[in-house]
Amino acid sequence: MSRENEKNKVSKEKRNQSELKYWVNTYYDVQALRLATGNRISALRKRKEEPDSRTLTLFENLYTIEKQAEKWIKQEIKGLPIWENYLKNVRGIGPCFAGGLISWIDITKCPTVSSLWYYCGLAPQCRKRKGEKINWNSQVKDLCWKIGNSFIKQKSPYAKLYHEYHDRDLRKHPELEEYDKVKKKGGKRHLQNRARRYMVKIFLQHLWLKWRELEGLPISKPYSIDRLGHAEYISVEEFVPLSKVKVFGGQAKFGEKTIGYKRAIVVKKPR
Repeated sequence: MSRENEKNKVSKEKRNQSELKYWVNTYYDVQALRLATGNRISALRKRKEEPDSRTLTLFENLYTIEKQAEKWIKQEIKGLPIWENYLKNVRGIGPCFAGGLISWIDITKCPTVSSLWYYCGLAPQCRKRKGEKINWNSQVKDLCWKIGNSFIKQKSPYAKLYHEYHDRDLRKHPELEEYDKVKKKGGKRHLQNRARRYMVKIFLQHLWLKWRELEGLPISKPYSIDRLGHAEYISVEEFVPLSKVKVFGGQAKFGEKTIGYKRAIVVKKPR
């Protein structure tokens, strides 16, 4: 490929990325306004008041725009390697979730899975402190929680991780079953959030491995394997059928095991 053609290809990819990001932002902005309008309508009806025609028309128009934006997101992600070879086969990940991940995450700037967790606001050190500016992407963090809820609602294979962690956490920390007003932790919601966070981090690690492999980027050993000597892995193929996942190769030389004559990248369990 000539330098001019290569330059044009890069320019086209940037334009496509910009278009996808625009429609993803539009989709979620309109969705937020549609939900707020819907909540207003519900609140009025609970008070036995009928919303005026303008509010109802606004709600219907927002819904139409939201669906149109979703259609255009589908068009933009069609043919992208990470969508075609991985995300479209993950139960609970639709075009809009995939569009958000693809447009808001630059995988070339995430040399380790820990850096991706941090960018998504899911690393242990990602805690809001008064007077300090957060240095992770709150938009992506919100998207990750939505994806976690989708996994649970749609009974994705990833939901198994959620339920296993929840039960194991409760056995290990029975004191968390009841809310502690002094420590301000514990209770049903606290346990659910811990399990959801764990489940989403496993998914993000699978995404990181698959995405960087597809882009031909280096894949480093997880810290717990390389430095801590842990040997407990969770395979990508436990959650996406082998027949639907492109076989890994190239630079993915660590942590491999054979499953039905196909190699699977195996990953660490996050904290």
